[in-house]
Amino acid sequence: MIDSGCIEVSVHKKTSTLSGILWIIATALAVCFVVLGLIGSVIFLVPGAAFAAGAVFAYYNRYIDYEYSLVDRELRIAKIMNRSRRKHLVTFDLDTMEIMAPADDDKLSSYRARRDLKVYDFSDHDPQNRQHLYEIYLEGKEKVILTLEDNEYADRLLMSVRQFAPHKLVLRPSHIIH
Repeated sequence: MIDSGCIEVSVHKKTSTLSGILWIIATALAVCFVVLGLIGSVIFLVPGAAFAAGAVFAYYNRYIDYEYSLVDRELRIAKIMNRSRRKHLVTFDLDTMEIMAPADDDKLSSYRARRDLKVYDFSDHDPQNRQHLYEIYLEGKEKVILTLEDNEYADRLLMSVRQFAPHKLVLRPSHIIH
């Protein structure tokens, strides 16, 4: 029986160079337009404020972490922006889970043929880390993609899922838990 404790796994999303470039450009343009607005025409303050808002948005979305929490058969996903702001994104009831397996597992081939799936991608988006991706297919045409690396926290999460849904979980050989 699964206890009512909480198991948390944190995953760092790969930082894109594009977000860094956009942040630098938006900041530089905001400074230029604000300075032009202060020494020239006030009309330059409007685009300066818009670029400043864009710079703030790019800054907070530059470093993204996902936190997976398993609490009482619910998988709760939160997004941590810039290592300081936490936002709850979605909660999945794992009683509706049809299968959870590594993304490259052959048992998912019949599930991949489905159309009109709503896909939730909370993985690290690192192309060199594809071997750690897990996919969850839920009733109601939903697919969740997670990154579960070989560590103690991911192993505890998988062990807990295995306790209440042993026939719905396919483990990678490195995640086989005795």
